[in-house]
Amino acid sequence: MSGRTRHIVPVVLRDTTQWPELDPSCLGKARGNYEARREAILMYLDGSSFDAIRERTGKSSDEVRRLLKRCIAPAYDGRIFGFRALGPNVRVSRYDRRAPILHLPGCGSAGCAGALSQLFERLPEVKEYIDDLVLKRPMVGEVHEARIRYVDIRAAFIREIRKAGLTDDDWPFNTQDHALRSLTEYCKKLSESNLDRWVSSRCGTEASRRRGLGKGLRPLINALRAFDIVQLDFNCVDAASVIILANQYGVEMKLPVARWYIGVLAEVSSGAIIGIQLTLESTPSADSVLETIESALRPHELSEGDARLRYTPDGKILINVLLPEYAWKAFAVLQLDNAWAHRAIDVVNNIIEVTGCAINFGPVRAWWRRNFIERLFSTLSGRGLKRSPSTYGANAQDTTRDDPNGQALRFEIRLSELFAIIFGVVRDYNLRPTERLMGASPTDVLRAVQSNAESNYLPQPIPLDQVKYGRMFWHAVECTVRGNISKHYRPYVRTDRCRYTNEILSSRYDLVGKKLLMYIDRRHVRNACATVVETGEMLGDMIPEARWAREDYSVPQRKLFNKIALANVGEIENDPIGMWRREKGLSRQGKTKSKTKSPRSSKTALAIAKRVTSRPDSQSSPTVSADDRLVQSDAPQTDLFGIKHTPVMRPVKYGGRNDKS
Repeated sequence: MSGRTRHIVPVVLRDTTQWPELDPSCLGKARGNYEARREAILMYLDGSSFDAIRERTGKSSDEVRRLLKRCIAPAYDGRIFGFRALGPNVRVSRYDRRAPILHLPGCGSAGCAGALSQLFERLPEVKEYIDDLVLKRPMVGEVHEARIRYVDIRAAFIREIRKAGLTDDDWPFNTQDHALRSLTEYCKKLSESNLDRWVSSRCGTEASRRRGLGKGLRPLINALRAFDIVQLDFNCVDAASVIILANQYGVEMKLPVARWYIGVLAEVSSGAIIGIQLTLESTPSADSVLETIESALRPHELSEGDARLRYTPDGKILINVLLPEYAWKAFAVLQLDNAWAHRAIDVVNNIIEVTGCAINFGPVRAWWRRNFIERLFSTLSGRGLKRSPSTYGANAQDTTRDDPNGQALRFEIRLSELFAIIFGVVRDYNLRPTERLMGASPTDVLRAVQSNAESNYLPQPIPLDQVKYGRMFWHAVECTVRGNISKHYRPYVRTDRCRYTNEILSSRYDLVGKKLLMYIDRRHVRNACATVVETGEMLGDMIPEARWAREDYSVPQRKLFNKIALANVGEIENDPIGMWRREKGLSRQGKTKSKTKSPRSSKTALAIAKRVTSRPDSQSSPTVSADDRLVQSDAPQTDLFGIKHTPVMRPVKYGGRNDKS
């Protein structure tokens, strides 16, 4: 190495392998000049003498220094220009106009390059005012528009420069568009130095939320093995239906519904659907989240003849049934969005305690951070319910939308039919080869992972005690013990309009008024147990009342039955007592009310009234037996009490003989 040390380049920029490059094959005739410039820079940084550089590349010392300053100049992308500055027609600094503007009115904008920058240098307060308008910075005494137009920015610009004293002979008043084109280009270039604020003010809040998307960075957490990362979310079903439920007596009840939700748990590496839950709620609840997780752990085969198996005859839908070796297998990371149901304390605590996984919440209202499961929902909807005649479509303008509620009622599209369609689509998805998996299906990939001893799959089984006795995913509700020892009403609890008790609770009057934590199997409401909240004492299995114990119902089904039953309690069509009351009210119209008070009832009056009403003929007098002490009076029938006439006393026989005393 010869020559003095080059101090023009900072130490952090000495590594030229990190400089941005150009592809010489794209430069055409300018390729030779570019390669000569690049070699001159490299020789200079290696310590070669200027004589050697001139002899090899033809570049003088001044030319080399000028080119090197261009290379280390900051670029628009936050880096230096690097070797990009050596290409043809590359401007590394903005044009600064120094010459005055000599322009005649009506001659267009020719000869006015750099006029706006020159004006902003003279009037920096105007530049700051325009920047505040474009970027919506806080301004004293002004409220920003939702999205200000460029012509309105030009109007504000004209007002400000008029205040500064510019006349019609000055630029921009001597041009045809009064600087509209120059000002528009300047406002757009503000995005280079203030990208986030410019996007928020000019493109809207939704575009601003995507500022972290597509930066070209590698994800910090990657799905390297099967069951490393799973994603859970709920999708609103856009098809109207009629819920037809048959109770244990065989009576069918109809309940039209507009929208409900499908909960899906998907494995990211293979793309398989490992859990699914159909929830008939206006908004998914914490119970719906736990049921979706449980469906991925517990293998659940539907019984033969179930209407939901119309398009899945073998009943095998999810991975834990298609591949039994994945039953009761946990996962490492669960990715969720920030829905309220996902952030519930019971959801987070139960999932972590049972599976031991880490929970990763995505940013608020950023669906693209969970793009895998969003694409999955789009695939399932496109193959299934969007093809239904009762679909709502993507929006109100969707051409596939054709009176969805009317179609559901016309064809009586039952909920079980929609369930059968969804289950069939999920099974088809898990078994269908895809391009993403290089011609394999999700089930094929997981089967190969399980059978290949050299794969990096690490099984994460749920502990046996949780599998056998675990009730962490059961529906938990706090209930108050009811009962009354003085009336001998035995203690019980009530939830979802259903009584639960057992032999232990029914004899524990000391628990009346205290809280019990009821655990109810979400799929079988007749399976339940209880714990005393205050002491933690376990009361064992609870028995529901007979109507819920005879048949096998789930928690959502019981809620639906209760909802239908309460909705059907209306006005009684044949109301005898109501009809009688209306008839009595009509018969009393027109009569004057008596001003006398109603006589008091007494035992004597009741006894006489009983005698009167007990006669066979209502017109005859009361019948009196010979053994009575009171003898019938000779008074007329109008004097029932014998007040106006003295009764005739006659002898009464006692013991078969006359007593005349």
